[in-house]
Amino acid sequence: MNGYDAPTIEISCDDSHPENPYEVARFARLTDGWALLPAWMHADVDGVSPRKRRQRDDIVVRVKGRKRYNLPCEVCGVTVPARDERLQPILDIIHSAGLQSLPLTALPARLRRSGAM
Repeated sequence: MNGYDAPTIEISCDDSHPENPYEVARFARLTDGWALLPAWMHADVDGVSPRKRRQRDDIVVRVKGRKRYNLPCEVCGVTVPARDERLQPILDIIHSAGLQSLPLTALPARLRRSGAM
């Protein structure tokens, strides 16, 4: 259970720093698609320290009416850019597979397969 009525998917990074996992973003499934949850809404979900969930609330960029995310790991410096219209179906696939998380380092390959990068 994730503490929400809506399904959520966490994008996190710990590949190069498993001792210090970092939640990059958490998305919730709403009626019109997946929405980025502000960091304060999930600071203590699942009993994880807020320090491990210090997601920045400035990762959304709007360009010419399109929403784009710059998904940064503040621990290792990896940043993955993703357009919202390409990220939405990826989150749907993750959710349909019964998963609740997606590693940040796996996202670029999924975006390339969808033609998003």
